[in-house]
Amino acid sequence: MGSIGPQAITRVIKTECKNDTKLDITKDGKPQTCNNITIYPSQFFSPVPYTNFKMSKDVVVMSGSGSIYDVAARKTCPVTYQMATLRAKHF
Repeated sequence: MGSIGPQAITRVIKTECKNDTKLDITKDGKPQTCNNITIYPSQFFSPVPYTNFKMSKDVVVMSGSGSIYDVAARKTCPVTYQMATLRAKHF
């Protein structure tokens, strides 16, 4: 009982939504709402499964290439992206 993180959240949701039989985020991949709590399926947090990442220390990502890594870095970390690509075309 006294844990934090996913177990605590699961406990709260089970308590708050115990009478909601249609609450099933695996059903159609859409967010589900119960008692003003919206539960999002995991693909909302990681749209590309981690098993699809095939990066290694030997792979060079070219800035402006449009690759998933280039786009993600540019959109989610614009300042770091700018600094990383100031003097080089890759990072």
